[in-house]
Amino acid sequence: MVKLFSPKDRIIDVNFNRLKEGLKICEDLIRFSFKDKKLLFLFRQEVKKIRRVVLKEEKKYLPYRNVKTDWGKEYEYDKIPLEIKDERELLLRNLKRCQESCRLLEEIYKLKNEGLSKFFKRERFFFYDFEKKVFLKFKKEIDIRVYPIIDIGTFNFKKIKEYGDFAIKLIKKGATILQLRAPKDFKTRDFILIASEILRRIKKRKVKLIINDRVDICLAVDADGVHLGKDDMPVKLARKILGEEKIIGKTIRSVKELKKAEKEGVDYCSCGSVYKSKTKREAKVIGIETLKKILKESEVPICVIGGIDLSNVKRLLKLKIAGISFISAIKDIEKLAKIVKWNLKGSS
Repeated sequence: MVKLFSPKDRIIDVNFNRLKEGLKICEDLIRFSFKDKKLLFLFRQEVKKIRRVVLKEEKKYLPYRNVKTDWGKEYEYDKIPLEIKDERELLLRNLKRCQESCRLLEEIYKLKNEGLSKFFKRERFFFYDFEKKVFLKFKKEIDIRVYPIIDIGTFNFKKIKEYGDFAIKLIKKGATILQLRAPKDFKTRDFILIASEILRRIKKRKVKLIINDRVDICLAVDADGVHLGKDDMPVKLARKILGEEKIIGKTIRSVKELKKAEKEGVDYCSCGSVYKSKTKREAKVIGIETLKKILKESEVPICVIGGIDLSNVKRLLKLKIAGISFISAIKDIEKLAKIVKWNLKGSS
């Protein structure tokens, strides 16, 4: 007996195809364009579940496919073509496509199979959450190529306005990101006032401000992120307080510390002291060989710090670092920035 055609069977077949296509596009973009291992692992775990269900079910609906009579496939019905600017937008659009397919399958299966309806509902919510993770990753994308540290203890300007002027000067001379650091006993109120002044001045410059050590200051002034040292607040706790959208960097000195920081979810690591530091004389020198091992194992951008100046920067740039961080070499920032940006043309 020939089974009669049912529109809902055609709808299921079409949305299986849409879902599979969307999944493959997303997977390849995450894998090859964005090279994000964590997102890829998370995505593939879910894709396995979906493919298992679709492979089992799609055989039932393949006979109802009829491309020739599907007038909706013609481009003439797409009056306003969608303009996709880049791979980021392509990924987000295809995540939407997966969400829409799951929603439609959820609704149609309410008429046929309640268990599968619930399955596609769960997957729809997975894609909602995954879309947020992708969005936050793009929002947090950072350029740490030229990373000067405004150390309050070193510069000790008399007026708060001078810190804002200094930040603008650094940006004009090539800084791609800034860090604000203060002595451990520095007054919290004054730290807040200085950080607020810098943020106000750099707001339209699209350069991010990272606060050294002080998670509370970062939260109070709504800075872009925080940089943590070995004896500072644990990364997991800082992430819990600041949320996913803030940048968290960590100073590391070994592969072991790197792997711990990556597991905790840092966005970048600062490695050093590579050479003897002029401003932090007590800092342990790790040397070039240790740096090479860290760079080889790293899955996050690595910024080098400690004793970096015009005499050694070119050697470091050959090692595939993401950027340089410095205090005493700020006097040569313009020359350093030109060298770094010439060698590291893309952002980290």
